[in-house]
Formats: sequence, structure tokens, C-alpha cells
Amino acid sequence: ALSQGNYMEKSNMSANHVLSYVYTLRKQPRMISRAILSAVLFITIATTMFSIDAQADGAMPIQDTVLYKIPENLASLSTEEISVLRESHVQDLKKTAANETEEQLAEEKLFKQLMAHDLVRLTIADVIPDLIKDYQIEGEFKETLLSYKSTFSEDLMRSRESVENLEDYPSYDFRFAAVYMSMLYAFQKYPDFYEQLKVDMVDEKTHIGNYKKTLDTSYANVKKARAEMDFAKSGGDLKKVITALDDELARRAK
Repeated sequence: ALSQGNYMEKSNMSANHVLSYVYTLRKQPRMISRAILSAVLFITIATTMFSIDAQADGAMPIQDTVLYKIPENLASLSTEEISVLRESHVQDLKKTAANETEEQLAEEKLFKQLMAHDLVRLTIADVIPDLIKDYQIEGEFKETLLSYKSTFSEDLMRSRESVENLEDYPSYDFRFAAVYMSMLYAFQKYPDFYEQLKVDMVDEKTHIGNYKKTLDTSYANVKKARAEMDFAKSGGDLKKVITALDDELARRAK
């Protein structure tokens, strides 16, 4: 068994305390925007890493995606280069225009992928007993981990029932992440267990390593759905770029 010596002072924040603390987020005004989606996916990717050092290790938020921008060097481009760029953007605009009716479907697909990924995340409840067994965890820490298991498998599963669309998702996602990160901090207070956890995360043969691998695969589907939605919403950006190109060509034609 791993040694349980030299423990740091245990945290007083339980899973249920965290859940209660963030419950009020459900009462906030509902709205959907690129900024909200970026925040949602940042939380998703941070928890996907299953590491207390995830953000420091390079897990970055998925920023608002702008697929088309006015070239910063527009004035220095040749007329031929501008014309070629304009034609390329016009063709892309035709594609996005054809997909405008698909924008709602793209949002629905992203929501579906997020919820599917969430079910994968929640399987951490099944991994917790394996960690307790593998690391031979006993006493108060064992009870703490079992409390987290209950929160994931019961409280958060019930919370999913109120999540019906992308507008509902951010507050639920934050509740999940708060509990998740609280559990990781609880692990960090037991250095021996925490160090073994980090080692096992990169070993797909371990329970936690296999869990992380499954999360990574699931999250790839979320990123793909996000990219598809960004493309479906890119028509407005395209029109601005084409207008700028037209203005530059008209200026040079004078």
C-alpha cells in the first residue's frame, strides 16, 4: 500500500458544499454566445485533463473563433492577390449561405456532443472505487472519495435532467467542474496518493489512465462539433472581409 504519512491539513470543503455553493448559478439569466461557449469548453477541456496542474500544463481555453479576418497587410497585397482572395471568400460565403439553415442543427449537434462527453466524464464515479482499491485508501480519505462518487453518480446525474440546450449547459458544466476540481484538491492533500495518480494518468493500463484516454477521444468529438458550428456561423465575418476587399479594389481602380 502507498504510505499515508506527512499529510497536509485536510480541506473542510466537501463535494456537497461545493455543489450547494454553485447551485445559485442556475438562477442567472440565460444567454448563448461565443463567449459562453468558450467558457464552457474551457471548463470541459480543463477537467478532461484530470490534473490539478492541467491549466499550467497547457490546457488552454478554446477562444472565440473567427475564421475570417480582414488581412492586416491588405494595402501591401497586389491587386491580383486581393482578387484571388476575394474569389476564394465568395466561394466560401456561398457554402456558408447554403448552411445558414443548418446553423440550428449545428448548435444542436454541439449540445448533443457536450452531453455525450459529460456522460463519459461522469464515469469517474466508477473509477473512484478502483482508485480506493488500487491505492488501498482507508479511513477519512476513503469516505471523502466515496462522497464524491455519490455526488457524481447521483446529484450531478439528476442535475443533467434540467439541461435541455446550450443555454442551460454552462451553469451545469460549472457545477460539475467545481466538484471535480475539489476532488483533485482533496487528492493533492495526500502527496503519496496524488503522485501515484499523476503517474497512472499517463498509463492506459491503469483505471485512471484508461479513463483519461476515453475522455480525450470523447472530447475530440466536441471539438469537431464546435468547428462545424463556427463555420456555420462565419457568414457575417466573411461578408465584412469581402466588403473590405471590394473597397480596396475600388480604391485602386480610381
